[in-house]
Amino acid sequence: MIKLYLKVFKDSFKYNGRSSRQEYWTFFFVNFVITLFLWGGIEYIDPQWIFGLITLFFWLITLLPSISVAVRRLHDIGKTGWLLLLIFIPFIGQIIMLIFLLQKGDVNENEYGDVPEIQTD
Repeated sequence: MIKLYLKVFKDSFKYNGRSSRQEYWTFFFVNFVITLFLWGGIEYIDPQWIFGLITLFFWLITLLPSISVAVRRLHDIGKTGWLLLLIFIPFIGQIIMLIFLLQKGDVNENEYGDVPEIQTD
């Protein structure tokens, strides 16, 4: 899991190729857990602005990796990365993106590259 998470950081500036559902959702859920931890810490640390600043810093350092892995995930289902802009359409855009991100990837090579390798360790 950690190898997969770090791979997304390593590929932060890679907007070509494909990413599996496993790669995308591992990155998403690890970030979600870290964010929950940071939000929980805000309640117990004084001054609270320090944890707010740490949370903001965390979000900033995960922004580019999050965008690039989402673009590669869209590539895995044969869609253009530009569809990521759908998230800016309130409600319906997020639902459409969720459906795309949950879809099984193309089983064969597509215009964006080979089938991504699945990490099993």
